[in-house]
Amino acid sequence: WIAWWIGFAYLTALVGDLWSVLNPWKALYPARRFELRRQLPAAVGVWPATALLLAFAWIEIVWEGNAVPANIAWLALGYSLVTWIGMFVFGREAWLRSGEVFAVYFGMLARLAPVEVRVGNGTAGEWNLRPPAAGLLDARPATASAAAFVIVMLATVTFDGLRETPLW
Repeated sequence: WIAWWIGFAYLTALVGDLWSVLNPWKALYPARRFELRRQLPAAVGVWPATALLLAFAWIEIVWEGNAVPANIAWLALGYSLVTWIGMFVFGREAWLRSGEVFAVYFGMLARLAPVEVRVGNGTAGEWNLRPPAAGLLDARPATASAAAFVIVMLATVTFDGLRETPLW
């Protein structure tokens, strides 16, 4: 798990948003043509993904039952249901932008990559080379929820790293 989590983060920062292509919840989402597509208010931003990242970090760092296979299976099933229900209610793409924690997480890291893939309406995508971290130079101001998400990303990784040192 750690090798995948850290390795995929580095790969994303080098190559771009591969998660948008490999996301199993996106690929297995069964009911796209039956979506309710309720409008997700703009104020929601990425707050759902931020809350899920905090929950994920707590499970990974604090919870003593995180290595029990049955617990992991139940959590994976629960997360799958939350993700697919969010996609059903708000639409697949809207939920991937706001609520699917891995899509938001790896999407943020992909902004560091010197490679960018722009995917159009169901097309395979167009590859662009750019200077490293050029994806961070977005003219739009960051939302409060995006800033909170980045702070949670940095805080959880920092805490987890510190916790593993002899000093801790």
